[in-house]
Amino acid sequence: GLNGVATDAQINLIWEPSPGADLAGYFVLRAQAPTWEFQKITTQPVTDASYFDKVASGVKFLYVVEAVDKAGNVSENSEQIEQTAR
Repeated sequence: GLNGVATDAQINLIWEPSPGADLAGYFVLRAQAPTWEFQKITTQPVTDASYFDKVASGVKFLYVVEAVDKAGNVSENSEQIEQTAR
């Protein structure tokens, strides 16, 4: 489960860790209007099951997370969440 907490100009994303023994980390993807196309915002996998995204206040964003293993295999996207920083 992916969850987000909006604060001043920041979204704190938290998710359930993957149980995979060969987990390398996670990619965080974000989308915003007008295209709503997801783009990776982490170029390297993050190893914690959380991420702080500094964003513009008052702008709506959509987020998903992908797990990646040490061989480079990427999971399907997590469920999508919507957040707007204050």
